[in-house]
Amino acid sequence: MTSRIKTVIKALKEDKYTLENKVEINKPIQEVFDTITSSKIWVSCYPETLAVGGVTNRPFKKNDLILEKFLIGGWFYCMFHYEVDEYNPPERVTFHGKLIIINDFFDRVLGPVFSNARGTFEYDIEAKSENVTLWTRKLHLYHTGGVVTKFFYNIALLVMVRSQKKGAELFVNFVKRFIESDHEL
Repeated sequence: MTSRIKTVIKALKEDKYTLENKVEINKPIQEVFDTITSSKIWVSCYPETLAVGGVTNRPFKKNDLILEKFLIGGWFYCMFHYEVDEYNPPERVTFHGKLIIINDFFDRVLGPVFSNARGTFEYDIEAKSENVTLWTRKLHLYHTGGVVTKFFYNIALLVMVRSQKKGAELFVNFVKRFIESDHEL
């Protein structure tokens, strides 16, 4: 049995899929927090993010709205509409989102499946020393629909998991390189 199939079976049992990445960044905690909570870095550092909207000109805060247009699994364009739930600078922020398909063909075919797709991000930031910060990024993917649409959603995870896993790893490492290079957003 392949690891992707095992991942989907695990997601079916647990009712969600969680992806976690950790990276140590050689910068103070506040600088790391301000950078990773600025959505405009997503376009530069996340391979599938095409554009962001809503709050982009500053680090986001509780109740802020963030929009992300991206290419899901390398297949089709969609949007995620996020709201910031928890905001405890410089140590923690969480935000949740709802998937919105913006391609008419896929909306007709996959709309019932993906209209109930959700995601929650948790960013935990810990100062290891004055100039070393540990960033833990967790993504929880889950479905809020019925049994039939959830079944097809979990099949779609076979494609999405590989893309999300690779993209998340690239993202945290690109962000690390960006922050450590002293570039400005």
